[in-house]
Amino acid sequence: MKSRRQEFRYSKFQMPVSFKTAYEQGTAQLVNISTGGCSLKDVSPCMTPKETFLLTIDADDIERPIEAKAVVLRVKGDTVAAKFIIIAASSQNLLRSYFAKKTRHTCS
Repeated sequence: MKSRRQEFRYSKFQMPVSFKTAYEQGTAQLVNISTGGCSLKDVSPCMTPKETFLLTIDADDIERPIEAKAVVLRVKGDTVAAKFIIIAASSQNLLRSYFAKKTRHTCS
């Protein structure tokens, strides 16, 4: 069976992220990410399907924050699946290089 994914997904990264909805700011744990979207858990405050938000990844070992505007596709318990609707090419490149590097270090 052929995968519907068009982007490589980086998994198994439990790292804190922040987000802003139209009315609130919140935090979550990143579960997986690609240049097309992400999965978050422990989302607080909770979000609803079709809600848009600005995701910010700002780890200590990243050269600058990665930001992407996203829309919630699914919510299951405290886990949210989201699709990026706006992400700058520079953020896509940084995302790929940062998580590829993290993947190589976890394999060592």
